[in-house]
Amino acid sequence: MPRVARDPSFSRAFGQRLRDALEAQPQGLAEIAKALGYRDDTTLRAAMAGRTALALNRLARLAAWAQAQGEPIDLNWLITG
Repeated sequence: MPRVARDPSFSRAFGQRLRDALEAQPQGLAEIAKALGYRDDTTLRAAMAGRTALALNRLARLAAWAQAQGEPIDLNWLITG
């Protein structure tokens, strides 16, 4: 299956929404990254900057984790705006 080229405008917009969602969480990026199974917050920072995408399973884990923390994240909004 061929790879689809990344849309830079989508990546920037998604990154900004991700930044907004994560900044609304009471925990810091390092703690959120660990909850998602990352070693550190490098991948989250890259996603917030629009340089990389998060896998769907990580987004689902993020939504479940945020719900458990009492600060839910709407995945529909996060992905589509």
